[in-house]
Amino acid sequence: MKSKEIIIDKEYSELMPPLSTDAFSKLKKSIINEGCRDPLVLWDNVLLDGHNRYRICMENNIIFKRVEKNFESRELAKVWIIDNQLGKRNLNDAQRIDLVDKSLGYQEMENAKQRQVRKPESVVENFPPQNLGKSRDKLGEKAKVSGRQYGKGIKIKEQKPELWKECLDGDKSINEAYKEVTGMSEKTRQVLFSSEHDDWSTPKDRYKELDAEFHFDFDPCPFHSTFDGLQTSWKKNNFVNPPYSKIKEFLDKGHKELSDGNAEVLVYLIPVRTDTNWFHTFVYPYFKKEKEPYAEIRFVKGRIKFEDGTGSNCSAPFPSMIVIFKRK
Repeated sequence: MKSKEIIIDKEYSELMPPLSTDAFSKLKKSIINEGCRDPLVLWDNVLLDGHNRYRICMENNIIFKRVEKNFESRELAKVWIIDNQLGKRNLNDAQRIDLVDKSLGYQEMENAKQRQVRKPESVVENFPPQNLGKSRDKLGEKAKVSGRQYGKGIKIKEQKPELWKECLDGDKSINEAYKEVTGMSEKTRQVLFSSEHDDWSTPKDRYKELDAEFHFDFDPCPFHSTFDGLQTSWKKNNFVNPPYSKIKEFLDKGHKELSDGNAEVLVYLIPVRTDTNWFHTFVYPYFKKEKEPYAEIRFVKGRIKFEDGTGSNCSAPFPSMIVIFKRK
């Protein structure tokens, strides 16, 4: 196939939830080794499904099959794209909620077009007004989440677009983002989302217990730090209680320190967020022994009571885990 035969529509392309780097690499490897098994779907030569497959095939001169669809309008094509994407297994909750929210908008546009040529009573709305609980539940069902979870996602999307992007990218769960949107107390936010440890965030007894086992000689993100732990070399045995807005960055940095030979032990105190992109990129493959250095995960019983430096403490609203990496 020649690339000029297929049209890439920007508006349609933006409906596609992006693949992670790891997922794209796996897809590329599969297509190169086994060929492109799934056909591309087009409407009047406009690509509707298979954007990543098309890119890989064109870059590697691989033959692909194509299937043609027929639609009466662009809006109906958009609805098909969204429904097709919702049927795929690789989407997270935020991506499914985002697609359903978009499909509702497209359906409303299509209904508006129909009203121009039909009597109002002849138009059957697919979705009732969003402010009704039953509507939320139906939309959640379409997105394969609870109505309550759907409502949380929409609130994040409307009020904190930057947090919503983190949810879409898989770097933050909807529940964690929702807590930030609804607002914890400033004191709790300082404790739970700061970079401090030992006399501020990490309970002293828990830190001392870990220190007795691993003999820490460096903390890349201490309380009142005068340096950027992401921009400096780490030492042999490191305790890392990262700012929870930068967990991915500190995990990535830790792996590089191990690879470069600067570090031998990394002990992370981080939330249990098994639905996030950073967990499946920087933790789980090492725990499954698919990559080295192998990771050990210790789930913390109960909720950690983070200290605020004044003798007061508050329980974390999430479970925690200790993740340990050791260089051979």
